[in-house]
Amino acid sequence: MTPPSDLDVHLLSGLEDGPTAVPRELVMPRNNTKELIHQFTTPSGIRVSIVQRGKRGWFFNHKAPWSENRLRHLITKVSRDEAVRLATSEIEALYKLHAIGPTPTLISVAAEMLVAKKREGRAVSYTRKIEEHLRTYLGPALGIDTPIGNITGKEMLEFKHRLGASDLEPETANRVLTSLRQLMKYATDPGGYIECPSLPRNFRSAQWKTRERWTILVPTEITAMLKLAPDEVRPILGYVANTGLRIGSALATEASWIDFPNRRVRYPASAMKGRHAHTIELSTAAEMFLKQALEVSPSKPFDFTYWFVLDRWLPIREQLGKPTLRIHDLRHSFVSNQLAAGTPVHVVQRMAAHRSLSVTALYAHSTDEAQKAAADRVQVGVDAPPAPAPPADVRTASPKATNRPHLRVVK
Repeated sequence: MTPPSDLDVHLLSGLEDGPTAVPRELVMPRNNTKELIHQFTTPSGIRVSIVQRGKRGWFFNHKAPWSENRLRHLITKVSRDEAVRLATSEIEALYKLHAIGPTPTLISVAAEMLVAKKREGRAVSYTRKIEEHLRTYLGPALGIDTPIGNITGKEMLEFKHRLGASDLEPETANRVLTSLRQLMKYATDPGGYIECPSLPRNFRSAQWKTRERWTILVPTEITAMLKLAPDEVRPILGYVANTGLRIGSALATEASWIDFPNRRVRYPASAMKGRHAHTIELSTAAEMFLKQALEVSPSKPFDFTYWFVLDRWLPIREQLGKPTLRIHDLRHSFVSNQLAAGTPVHVVQRMAAHRSLSVTALYAHSTDEAQKAAADRVQVGVDAPPAPAPPADVRTASPKATNRPHLRVVK
């Protein structure tokens, strides 16, 4: 890029790759040369240092915030204010060229923030959580192609209200809001993309104290719920209710993962919460709902977002008479109904993709019918009920077949 004035600024070496590149003049000054260092901040919030080296003029040494390069310039004998003006002009022009696009969008700023977080040495789990929040909640709600400066405080407050009405845990909802605040503050600080509006604060945990933690539906109640569901979301709700998948994993289903001849779906680690690959066996009902979804969208069965399902879920639970029912309760109901039906706990653990049996025990909620049946299985202190009659083939067997003589080996 051409310097602001060829008469006042001389490019020593232009852009040099490598984070440790510094000009020799600043590394090895002469012993009898006085240096005057002046620091200032450009309008974009970039801190810059210029150094006056005796009678040779002002030197400019700066690491570009948008790359790993260092800019090295020699500004000839001018006043300090003129040197600041020239350096500011140079930095602002380069910054607008490299860092700020014509219309920075939510996804472009988010990608830049994630790169910066990774360079800071943040843990992989930290950046992965932010990516998940962007992909699942922030992007679909605010629009990934929305210019970052067009997102208002009112829209972010409405997004917070939608989080409060969802079936997310309070800790998860607050983490999503934290990711949103980090994104908006990053867009404000380094680049000045926007003037940050008022940001939504975290939820107070007290508002969830009165909410029932688990709501378990028996099969008849799930059938009634599916009859109330609109046609566009009935396949996804039926699929979740018959497989026990989380809603996020179910929405990520792709046609290439489905193996109808063997009646199974193989989910990669990226689609599962625990980051472990998982294979589910399709029941007849789950296969039916999956085929219904493929008739509408052949490449991706559930080609919509979590918010699309949630907006249609809220009227369903009101009509069902369960205002606190969550989509995730379909997963809890699947586990509980499997255990109540007599499925071994270790089999349910694998079906639900739990890491240990203790996790399955936390998700297993006994129903009243299962407890009554269990109470009748073992009874003590009363006369035992009469034993059932033996099968017909045993009653008609000959005495020779049942009273065989004992054989003894004699050495």
